[in-house]
Amino acid sequence: MTEKTLILEGLPVDLDKIRSKLDLYFKNKRRSGGEVLQIQDYPGDKKKALLVYLEDASLQKVLAKRDHKIDFKKPIGVVELQVKLKENGGETKVKNVKPPLLPKRDNNLTLVGKSALNTEEKVILCLFVILHQVCHITIF
Repeated sequence: MTEKTLILEGLPVDLDKIRSKLDLYFKNKRRSGGEVLQIQDYPGDKKKALLVYLEDASLQKVLAKRDHKIDFKKPIGVVELQVKLKENGGETKVKNVKPPLLPKRDNNLTLVGKSALNTEEKVILCLFVILHQVCHITIF
């Protein structure tokens, strides 16, 4: 599977300052025409970005729209951005990244002692169990 990439041009300011607004726009199929997988920095130019798509159909719809008007609110206002296909065909290999392994939690709680508990003792035991599970606190 390969990713397809478009170049987004005409950013009014540094990408990092407006990334969240671009994410909202380009991840909305109704507004932009297709759902972007990722927005990346354009090497060497902070006023451009790379739009990465997995589905060719989504990329084609965004490309067909060509000009995208986005309201960045004050002080920037409405800006018209242009998209074009990356020169080399826009294809890059998808990198499979494994999520980090999280440590396993020991959910065992052993009660040693009395076999019959009264109501107050049950409430206290429930609180200990909650503290153990939520806060990882062992009281004993």
